[in-house]
Amino acid sequence: MNNGTITWYNLDLPDVIKLRDQIFSESGRVSSIDASALDPNWSKKVKSRNNILFIIEGLSMYLTAGENARMLSIIRENFDTATVIMECIAKMWVKRERVEKSIQQTGARFVFGADSFADIKDIARGYHKIKDDNILRGMRVLTPSLKLIDWLPIARKITQKILIFGKD
Repeated sequence: MNNGTITWYNLDLPDVIKLRDQIFSESGRVSSIDASALDPNWSKKVKSRNNILFIIEGLSMYLTAGENARMLSIIRENFDTATVIMECIAKMWVKRERVEKSIQQTGARFVFGADSFADIKDIARGYHKIKDDNILRGMRVLTPSLKLIDWLPIARKITQKILIFGKD
């Protein structure tokens, strides 16, 4: 994604950013913000106010609908133009974290899922749908054999969703 001009911010909890900074030596156009996505103060550390792409990955499923709404409102209220790419687990996986051993070991719980932008329209007020997608489409590029199952309706139903929407 680095086109030589973008500015990239990693937003995560302080302990995660501390660990990340030990592993990656990022500087220049890449910065880290050590804050919760639910704390509106993180937005003050982002220099630009428009033409921003927000990638929300591996987070929405651990937040309640209200917390997801709060996170999206922080973006909506603090940035002039914004496009959001938000990964969501399929609704059928909420409360089924026992299926994934790595999740079981952390004690984390899935509390939120969405299959389409229509499922989040109440928490994504002030945004409009650009595209509903799923993770299989992107993974097919890396693993062409996934094309064999992608055509199955059940495969599309159970896979993680990639919801793309923009600020009105």
